[in-house]
This record gives sequence, structure tokens and C-alpha cells, in this order.
Amino acid sequence: MLIRLLCSFFILINICDAKRKNTRRKELKSEEGYCTWYDQCYFDSGANVWYNCPYNKKAKKLTDEKGLEILKDLCPSLYGDGKGVKTCCSPSQLANMKANMGVPYTLIGRCPSCYRNFLNFWCEMTCSPNQSTFTNAAAFGKDSSVDPPVEYVKELNYAVNASFGDRLFDSCKNVSNPTTGAKALDIICGNWPDGCNGQNWLTFLTDKSINNMVPFKINVKYTLEGTEMSNLMNAETFRCNETAPGSDGPCSCNDCPDCCKAPPVIPPPPEPWEIFGYHGWTVIVIFTYVIFVWAFGTVVIAWHLFCKQSQGHTSEGCCTLVDFYGGGPQELAIDEEVIEHEQLNAHEFNGDQGPFTNLTNRIDQKMSLFFEALGLICASNPWKVIFAGITVVVALGLGLMNYQITTDPVELWSSPTSQAREEKNYFDENFGKFFRTEMMIFSIDHVVDSADKAKNVKLADLWQDYVPYTSATDYVPPSVPFSPIFQLGILEELVRIQNEIQTLEAVYEDAKSNTTESIKLSDICLKPMAPVNNNCTFMSVTNYFQNSIENLRKKAVDGWFDTLLADYRSHLIGCTRNPTTIEEDSATWEAAGEQAMSCLASFGGPINPNVVIGSYDEKFFFNGSHLVVNIPVINNEWTAPRAVLWEKQFLDYIQTWQDKHSIVNLTDFNINDDGSVDPDKPAWVRVKMNVAYSAERSVEDEIERESGTDVFTVLFSYIVMFAYVSFALGQFTSTSRVFIDSKITVGFMGVLIVMASIICSLGIFSYAGVKMTLIIIEVLPFLVLAVGVDNIFIIVQHLQRDHGSSKETTEQQIARILGEVGPSMALSSGSETVAFFIGALSTMPAVRSFSLFAGAAVLFDFCLQVTVFIAVLALDERRRKSKRLDIFCCISYNNAKDPENDEGLLYHMTKRYFSRLLLNSIARPFIIIVFSFIAAFSLASLPKLHIGLEQKLSMPEDSYLIDYFETMASSLEVGAPVYFVVKDGSNYNERDAQKALCGGAGCNDDSLPSLIADAAQIPSYSTIATPAMNWMDDYFDWVSPNSPCCRVFNENGTFCDSTVPDRENICTQCLSENKRPSGEAFDRFLPMFLSDIPSATCPRGGSAAYSSAINITDGHIGASYFMTYHTPARTSEDFIQCITHGRKMAVEASDNLKNATNSDSAEVFTYSVFYVFYEQYLTIVNDAFVNLSVCILTVTLITMILLGVATGICVAITISLIILNLLGVMVVWEISLNAISLVNLVMATGIAVEFCSHIARAFAKSQQQGRVARARDALAEMGSSVLSGITFTKFGGIVVLGFSKTQIFQIFYFRMYLSIVVLGALHGFFFLPVLLSYIGPTGRLGFKKVQSTPSEDENSDQSPIGNSREDISVTPDVTDERLIQ
Repeated sequence: MLIRLLCSFFILINICDAKRKNTRRKELKSEEGYCTWYDQCYFDSGANVWYNCPYNKKAKKLTDEKGLEILKDLCPSLYGDGKGVKTCCSPSQLANMKANMGVPYTLIGRCPSCYRNFLNFWCEMTCSPNQSTFTNAAAFGKDSSVDPPVEYVKELNYAVNASFGDRLFDSCKNVSNPTTGAKALDIICGNWPDGCNGQNWLTFLTDKSINNMVPFKINVKYTLEGTEMSNLMNAETFRCNETAPGSDGPCSCNDCPDCCKAPPVIPPPPEPWEIFGYHGWTVIVIFTYVIFVWAFGTVVIAWHLFCKQSQGHTSEGCCTLVDFYGGGPQELAIDEEVIEHEQLNAHEFNGDQGPFTNLTNRIDQKMSLFFEALGLICASNPWKVIFAGITVVVALGLGLMNYQITTDPVELWSSPTSQAREEKNYFDENFGKFFRTEMMIFSIDHVVDSADKAKNVKLADLWQDYVPYTSATDYVPPSVPFSPIFQLGILEELVRIQNEIQTLEAVYEDAKSNTTESIKLSDICLKPMAPVNNNCTFMSVTNYFQNSIENLRKKAVDGWFDTLLADYRSHLIGCTRNPTTIEEDSATWEAAGEQAMSCLASFGGPINPNVVIGSYDEKFFFNGSHLVVNIPVINNEWTAPRAVLWEKQFLDYIQTWQDKHSIVNLTDFNINDDGSVDPDKPAWVRVKMNVAYSAERSVEDEIERESGTDVFTVLFSYIVMFAYVSFALGQFTSTSRVFIDSKITVGFMGVLIVMASIICSLGIFSYAGVKMTLIIIEVLPFLVLAVGVDNIFIIVQHLQRDHGSSKETTEQQIARILGEVGPSMALSSGSETVAFFIGALSTMPAVRSFSLFAGAAVLFDFCLQVTVFIAVLALDERRRKSKRLDIFCCISYNNAKDPENDEGLLYHMTKRYFSRLLLNSIARPFIIIVFSFIAAFSLASLPKLHIGLEQKLSMPEDSYLIDYFETMASSLEVGAPVYFVVKDGSNYNERDAQKALCGGAGCNDDSLPSLIADAAQIPSYSTIATPAMNWMDDYFDWVSPNSPCCRVFNENGTFCDSTVPDRENICTQCLSENKRPSGEAFDRFLPMFLSDIPSATCPRGGSAAYSSAINITDGHIGASYFMTYHTPARTSEDFIQCITHGRKMAVEASDNLKNATNSDSAEVFTYSVFYVFYEQYLTIVNDAFVNLSVCILTVTLITMILLGVATGICVAITISLIILNLLGVMVVWEISLNAISLVNLVMATGIAVEFCSHIARAFAKSQQQGRVARARDALAEMGSSVLSGITFTKFGGIVVLGFSKTQIFQIFYFRMYLSIVVLGALHGFFFLPVLLSYIGPTGRLGFKKVQSTPSEDENSDQSPIGNSREDISVTPDVTDERLIQ
């Protein structure tokens, strides 16, 4: 019955309304020259709205000067020539319209054509003399408070041609909002599921039910059917690239793509360099390899045949390729020869083998004599030498009391003189250090359970389809899907977390004042609106609700029909479209009797949705699966130490929440939007949430924890190597002498000396104030132990193999041994030391510091080994000869057998089998071909070498930061902020500089904002995600007389902000003319702009967005920045691309600014927080090439001086191939090139010397005839010592590193160290001897020239061997019987 009564009531109302309208139609005139209203006759103080008086008569002549001035400014098409102007609006209406145009001007006034078309829409409706032809009063109101009562127009019909709306929209659709970088229509077009278009925009501008800023209801009609109007308003419009009346030019390129010279186009990628359809570099390498193999094979075969047929085939050259000593019937193949160990004392040699060889001989003799003398002193006075060594080590080690370890990533990766470092310092000095960042990324992992156990609720069931409310009866907006992360219970939990974070406390102890203080987030956080607003900045989606659970739960419900009009979802939709809205959808909320909420965060600034919502598709924010909370913390000298302590509490809190409180209960899950209960849904659902989190201190914390995690792994690695050294140094000939011949004490002291050398290096640089790094602590022991152990094995095994004269004392024997091996040790250690010190000239801090410490450590290790270790060895040899036990040296075992002459299994195998197998006629060419193939493969793979260091690799495997890095890479939709910094030197108050730095109409097409806006159109190439936040354009809009913002007090000329009561009467406009300020006016009003807080009246206030963007010191406007965002950088390549393109844009911007201002001091650079870390990768290839080349050339030069040119070339080739093949292994094993791997490459150069130099020197001193024989002799002489020393020792220690839990250890230490040792061993034991057998030096170290006797000449005529030795006679200690025969 009630429904019928209501229907009858509404039908009666409609009938009466129709009759009233029909009666009115007969009275109204819709003719040209007639009005619909004139003047204002009623003021609604509650709504602060003036209503116009109905007036269906002829338009009136406008004579008021102020009114004419406003009409000329706002409506030039109606003003005409200013003579006999007739309008349907009074001066008060014009004044009211001008006041209402203030806010739209600040949003679209930067594009004159758009703004002119926008004004024409309102000018025609308000003032057109033909107003009655396209408008009429749809409803009237009556003011009964006056006598007689006054009637006013309460509702208006406005007939508009649909094409006008489309043209208006087209001219404005690209106008940008400088504050957010988004489109201006996102703010003044409303929330339309199908997006903004011409009709939607006009509806939003005129429908009071959806836009509370509309003064009264205006019904836009697009057809005359059923109306009293005779025409559709179709005023003239101007395209955005056309110059509108009263403006200086068209819109800017930034706001009108048609004004751009050409749309930005992604340059095509460079065409791949291909030959025959394959990569050109690979084809060239293959072709070169084939040519080399062909040429090498041809030469070997041809020379082999030549030597066999030639009578002179026994020459040195033939012996290079043909493995024979002599000729004739008694020729003896080296393949069948067993070469005995031969060694003559260096001081016995002299002779003339050419000036350079003679020089190397003299150097070698002097060095041998020096080391022999030094050895005799140390062996004769062991305790004094040991005491002196301990004194030196302790004295230098005391420097460690002043040690400093650098964990600051900036100090580790960026040189103080690098471009990025200098730009960072400039940014910090002018704008303050970049904020410390505390970040949380929330997501839902899975559904735990629900109220109805029978229902298997899945994550997909938590999606919501929300249909926004609309008052239109003929239009149903499409539903908006909301992912589960936007469930109300989830958002409420995020609010609780953020509120609890604000209560966290840390205790800071001030050492200077000896006081403690409690630190909260409010003490250290960023407060951009302080002191007016002291709330901390939380960049979070829940801050659209000011982080208030009460605001989240607010609903706008129709009181009559109990219909849901708006809730948190509609507010989210509105705020993501316009984050700067002061009162979002105020009409809907106020219709329901609720106060509209602001989209501005609690700290007073806007929040870009793409910063706080992750993993969404394009602009559909609400299908995102991650919510981001970012808390910026001030990073200055006062806050930084306090922030570190607070961050510890923050990390503990988040970890505790993740472990204990991350299951969230979603209540009222079965309640629909209309309040009904859905029987298919459970009453509640519980979900498990995930949070990926990080604080500024997190990386340093995890690196420190990583170092502690691997301490035991590294220590165990050293224990394994020590155990091997102690065992392998012993020479066991019988069971009765096991504890006598063992070298545990010697091995222990040798390793201890290695550690002492490291202490000396660290200590001496600590005295000098040089900071050490964790890389040094982790890598240096490996290098020095490799060098030290190698030398230990060489000394000890030479002593064990030596059969000294019975007349020699122990001291003399050890001194002689040192004289023999000392030059070889000096060669390797000296070349490594010099190479490392030269490498310290690198600009990369990590490489420079490592090279310094490594060079000093190798030098100290060498000095201690030729002194202290010799003393220890002398004491141990005395113990051994007196048959006392190792370790327990006071106990003697006289029943032990005398030692047998045993050369050792490894030495025996190398000498009698391996060298013969390696250096036969078939194996040698095969070795060259195989190793050249490996080198060719490595060379071909170099273009595929990955550059960079993925952040997660530097963390332990169980680190929470790994999840954070992975989540951040997969979910964030914008990258780090990037600042285009204009350095001090540009005069902003000059027109030329302004045109180069603004982006609105009249600005240069190549201005900085236009350049950034163009780049933002091609983000996949430019890495720029959004247009820049442009303080210059916002300032111009703010200071314009058309804007309601800039006012000064009449009395004193100080700033009068938009909140001052009675502002229009006590304040005046800053500028009298609508022109951009310059000169003194620009400088005067800019500080006012930067202090103005945004409000509903003046949304352009610059306090929130730009307070730190301009450096003003003592009235001088210095540096400033234009901020935007990089695209998300997920890999090292992405970061490198960001730097590359950012700097390329900065160079272009600098050139444009210099050309515009004719000033060479004008400069622009880009800065982002990650630039200092990734800049190294822009030059790391060149750095690696220079550092490695310098090291190799240094080693080559020293080797040439000490061993001859040919030997130096062979060593250089071998080391180069080791490094080249190591780079190839890095490609195959996915080891990227970065500072850590570059340090390892530099270290590998040093270790490669150990594999090469000893064998090369043994070759140069070999007494055998022919390169092949000398190569076999050298391999037997030194090969086994190097193999048992550096190779086996390091291999055992490296295997242990493979069990490390740290990824960086597994990749950059285990993989690279293993590769270094394996490649060094292969090249040292296979490639180098073969290479020496082909192109080794013909000259010898330590050979004396002997004049032949007549009898010898006669014998030589009968012996091919004699012919080959007519210039050089060798007197070996031991001679093979078959050679004598």
C-alpha cells in the first residue's frame, strides 16, 4: 500500500511539473539578443553560492569599466572592440566568474588554447547576449527572507553542441599537472570508469550531484528535442597548437603533442654485426684460429722434415721441433731419454752470449751471491733473526690498534673524484643528503582457513567487483575489480602497523654529553610541512585515509533508500586519479551527511599511486597484488646515528610481526555492499600475509653478518691448507723416521709467516690512516698464502733434493740453496709487488685499496721468508740431522735409520714420466692447438660477459633482503627518484633562463621539462617513467593574477596565504599584469611560493612539493632540481641503462640551457641515489683492461730484465692466456664482471706469476742442450714444487669454500679461485713448457764460455754432439752414461 501511495505521489508531482513547464514555455523567448538571467539576487551563505536573477529580456549594455576589463580578459570574443558591448551578465556576475576561474587556471592555464576554450564554455553560458537561444531556467527558487520575495534561477538547462565538448576535450587532454606529472584532467574530470572524454568532462563541470564545486545544477543538453531552446551553443574553439586571442602563442610541446617538432621515437637498436649470419666477432675469432692452426701445423711439419734431412738438424732451432740430441747412427731421442737433475752454482758462470743476456747473467749472479750471503747470516744466527722478525711484526702490527674498516658502500664502490661522487656531494651540499629509506612491501601469501571449513576458500575468491555509484538513471558504470590486497581488513592491519611503528622507541647514548635520550620516528622522520604539520611522511596507500581506521570505515549511505553511495573503495578510485584532491567526491559524501575526506596524506602532501601500489597492469591500480609503505628518514649528522638505533627496533618489530602476527582476520566477509548476507561465503577468512622489508642499515648489517657466517668456513679452509702443507713438506723414507722427517713445525711457521706478512701490511697502512675493506680481509690471505706456500715448497724441496758436500755445514748448504732459488722467489714476488702497487693507481676504490695492501703483503711475505723462514729452516735441519722429533724437539730417536736419497714420488713422476709424455713430438703440437682453441673460445665469448653485481648475490642465502630484492624487482612499478639538477650559475629571473626551464606556453620547445616529458613518452628506452615535477611552471601559475594564490597584505607587503579571513579586502594581488615575473619580482615572490601550503583555494602552494627543490641562501637563488622517476630497474643492466640515458639527457639539457642563456656556467646533471654504486660499470671494461694490462706488462718487463726477452714474452703470453681463459670461465659459469671479480682478476695475475716464473727461470738456467730438453729439465726441476705447493694447497682450501652459505663466496670466491688454480696449473704445467720448447730463449743463465783445445776440436769433428757444443762447454756434476758413450 505504501509503495502505491509513493508512486501516486511521484506521478502527481510529474504531472504538475509538466503543466508548470508548459505554461512557462509560452512565456519564454528563445531569440538572439535575449537573456535567460541577469545579475545576482540571492546569496546562499551555507553553500557560499550566488544565484542569478531570471531575466528573459534583451541583453543590457555593459558600461562598468571594471566589468569591461574582466570581460576583455575572460571573454574577448564577447568584448569585441569594446564598443557598445551588450551582455547578459552584470559586473558582479563577471567578478564572481573571475573568482571561480582561479582554481581552473592553476590547473589548465598553462595551455592558453585549452584555457580559452574552457572560458568560452562559461562565458557563453554566463554573459552571451544570445543566451536565451541555448539556455533556459529549468527551476526557480524563491528567497522569502526579503519583502517582496525574490525569485532566482536555481537550475539551468544548457544546450551544447557535442562537437564543442569534443574540441574542448581535445585541446586540454594532454595538459600536464607540474606538481604530479599526471594529466590535469585527472583532477577536473571526475572519476569515470570509461575514462575522461568530452561529454564526461562537461557533465563533471556542470553536475552538482557529482561535483560539489558546481554552484548550482546545470543540465547539459546535446539535442534541442523536448526543450524551449532554439540553438546549440557551438562557440569558436582553438586547437592546442593554435594561438588563442589574448595569448602570446599556442600551448607548449609538453601540453600539446601537435606543437612538438616530431614525436619522440625510440631509436632502432644497432644492427647486429654479422658475417654469414653469425656474430662478426665470433666469425673473426674462428677464422683467425683456423688460420693459426693451419700456419702452425704447416711450419711444424715443414721444419720437422727440414731438420731430419739437414746435416745441421742438431742446432738449437732443430732441437726445438725435432726431439733429438745428435745425429748419425747413435742419435738418441729425447722421448727415450731420462734427464738427470743438473745444477751448477750461479757464481761459476760467466761468458759472452750477447749484451742483453750478459746483463741478465750479471744480475742473476749478483742476486744469487746476495741471497747466499743473506742465507748464511740468517742460518748462522737463527734466534737473532727470529727475534728481529717478531719485533718488526709486532711493531707494525700495533698499527692495527688504529684500524678502520670501510663498510659504507659509497666509499667501497665510488671514487672520491668520480663524476657520480662529485655530483652526489653537490646534491648533498645544496639540498641535503638523500633520505634514509625504510620500506615494507606487503602481499598475501595464501588463505589459512575460514569460518566454514567445508568451503575451500582460495585467494581468487577474495577478489571484489565494485560498482561505483552514479546518480544517472540511464548509465550503469562498469565494475572495478579489487584484488585481495585491498580487502578492508588488510588495509586496517596496515594502518595499525604504521601507527605502531610510530610508537617504537630506541635509546641513544650521547658520548659527548654522557646522556641518554629516547628516540622515536617523529624525532628523525621527514616532515615536509613542519612546523604547521608535524606528521611524519608515510608513503602508503592507507595515507589516502590519513592512516586512520575511522576514515577507512567511513561510508556514505543514502538515507532514503539505504543505498551505498561511497566507501573506501570509491575514495581509492578518486585519490588514485587525483592525489591532490582536498575534498574527494564531496557532493556524494555531503549528500549522505558525511564530511568528505581529503586525498592528501596526513603529512600534507600528495601520494602518487604508482609509488605505493605494485604489480598492477598498466593504470588499473586495483588489480595490483602488492602494497608499498615507504618511510623517508632525514639523513644528517644529528639524525643518522639516532636513525641507526631506531632502525634496529624497526627491523625487530617487522620480523616479529612476520613471525607472530602476519595472519589477518577478514571479518564480515559474507556481507554484500547492500548489507545482505551471501550464503555462499564464510563469515570470516584468515589469510597469511608476507612482508618484504628493508631499512637503510640492512645492507651493512647483512654484510657484517655474512662475514661472521663465513668465518668458520674460511678458518676451516686455512686449517685444511695448513694440514696439507705440514704433511706434504715432509720427506718420508722409512717408518722409523716419520716423526723426524716430518715438517709440521716448519709448515706451521711458514703459514704463521704468511699471516705475519698480512698483519704487517694491515698495520703499516693503519698507521697511515688507510681504511681497509672486507674484500681485503677475505681475499688477501688467499693471495699471500698462495705466494708464500709456493716459496716454502720450493725452498724446502730444493733442500731435500740437494746432495751437498760432506764438507758443507748445514748453514752453508741452506745458504747455497737460497742462493739458487732466491732469485726465482725475488722474480715472482718482486713482479707481483710492483704490479700490485702500479694497480693501486686505479680510480676504483676496491681495486686501489686491495692493490695497496696486496703489494705490501707480498713484499713483507718475501722479506720474512728469506730471513725468518730461513732461520726456522736452519733450526729444523739441525733437529733433523740430530734425529730429534718434530714438534717435540727435545726428544731424540737414535735408533732411526739414516735418511735415504729419495727424490719424492711427485718429483719422480714429473721428471721421468710426465715431462717425457708432455714434450714428445706428438703431444707438443697437440697442446698448442688445444690451448689456442680454449683461448679462441674464451675470446669469442667475451661479448657475452655479464657486467654488474645483482644485489641479492651479496647477501647470505638466508637473508631477509633476498626476498626484499626479489619482491622489489617484481612488484614496483616505478624506480628510484631521479633529479635533474640545475647548478648554481643560471639567473632564474631572466626571461631566457625561464624559457629554458619552464614547460608551459611560450617556453622553449627544447626546455628541460619538455625534454623530460618527451623522454617519459618512451620509458622503455629513456628509463624516465613520468614527466618532471616542475616548480617553475607551478610558480608561474601560482603567482599569476588569474590565480587565487599569490596575495600580499596591503599594509606591509608580506605574504597573505589563502586561509586569511577577509582576504580579498585586506590583501592585493602580487602581480597586476598577467605576465611571468622577472627581475626583482621573481626573486621576491619565490620564497612565498615555497612556504605556501596547498589548500582547496590554492592547490598550487609549493611547500609540500618544492620546499627542498630550490636552494636559496641569503636571498640568492642557487641550484634547483626537477624531480621525476626512473623506470623500475630490476637488473644491473637496467641500472646501467638508467645512468647512461640520464646522463645523455643531462648533456643535451646543459647544451640547450647554455644556448638559451648564452652562459657557459649553465649546467644540468642527473642524480639518483644508485648512481654512485653503478657508475663503475660504465668504465669497468676499460678499468679491467688497463689494470690487467699494467700488471701483465710489469711482470713482463721484470721477467725480461731478469731472464731475457724471449722468456719474458713466453711468461706474458701464458699469463695473458690464463686471464683470458678466466674471463671465458666467467662467461660459462655466470660470474659477472664487477669490482669483486676485478680484484680477483688482478689477484689472478699475481698468482699466475707463481705458476710461470719459477719454471721459466729454471728453463733459462737449464744446462741441457735444445729447448725441448731444457723444457723437460725445467718442468722436472720446478714443476713438482709448484704443483705440490700452490696447486694442491689452494685446491684443498678452495673446495671448503664451496660449502659457504654466502652466495658471493660461492660465486666470486669458490668459483673464481677454483678457476684460477686450475687454469694456472694447466697453463703452468702444460702450456708454458711446450711454449718454451718452441720459442724459449737460446741464451742461458749461468753458462761460461770455454776455449776448445785441439784434441777437443778433433773429437768434435767426429761427434755431432761436439759440433753442437763448440762455443759452450758445460761441466755437469752428474752426467748421463749414454751421453758419455
